[in-house]
Amino acid sequence: MSGYRLAVMGNPIRHSKSPIIHKMFAKELNLFVSYERILVPDDGFERTVTSFIKNQGYGFNVTQPCKNKAWEIVDECSEEAQAARAVNTVLIKENGSLRGENTDGVGLIRDLERNLGCTLYKKNILVVGAGGAVSGVLKKLIEKQPFSVSIYNRTVKKADLLASRYPDLVKSVPREELRDDYDLVINGTSIGIGSGQVALPEKILKNAEISYDMFYSDEPTPFQSWSRLHYDIEAYDGLGMLVEQASEAFALWFGKKPDTQSVINQIRNTADPRRV
Repeated sequence: MSGYRLAVMGNPIRHSKSPIIHKMFAKELNLFVSYERILVPDDGFERTVTSFIKNQGYGFNVTQPCKNKAWEIVDECSEEAQAARAVNTVLIKENGSLRGENTDGVGLIRDLERNLGCTLYKKNILVVGAGGAVSGVLKKLIEKQPFSVSIYNRTVKKADLLASRYPDLVKSVPREELRDDYDLVINGTSIGIGSGQVALPEKILKNAEISYDMFYSDEPTPFQSWSRLHYDIEAYDGLGMLVEQASEAFALWFGKKPDTQSVINQIRNTADPRRV
């Protein structure tokens, strides 16, 4: 048997640690898999998926900016993916139909609660961004019964639209209404994989227990660095979330859930020591 062909699709994609993570999972569970990064050209997601399936693709992950497009093309999807209108994991059925899943919310909650010891119940949460990354985690955040969930996005209309899916539970907040009493600030914008200045008022971190960047890097992300510059705060990146959601995706494909802590530790130990 040649093994199972897996992949992650997105643009950019060179930074993705998904191949490393899934190969560690496969080794742990004695499965032979190949896992590759696939760069999706502009307006070429459907063609990329079709080509992957024709070439013995077994399943694939989806990252930015293709999560919403993946939701549009799958034949069926999970409750989480439907609520998010975004898909990050695709199962290819024997008849060729596609089932979309979204494991981002599970990954975020597991990292915050289990790995970082963060309590979400009755907390004020600010989420920065309103794209596929954020839409994928809102449902699971709400289920933890925080006191409030606010969304800030540079394009207010986009935040309004996302918040409207959860009336009375999520509020879109314009810049002038950002407060200083958030317990947790989560970045879900691409500043995490880009460069430049973080254009946010520093007061949002004044009373925060932690800040969390859903993106990750071998060095501190711009959002992590900005957080630490203004306040003595625990600032985490999204590596734990990535590994936790990957574990859930792996279980959906193979029915076996691998250990995550050892993988997180291995990747942390090989990262740039300046990040800690």
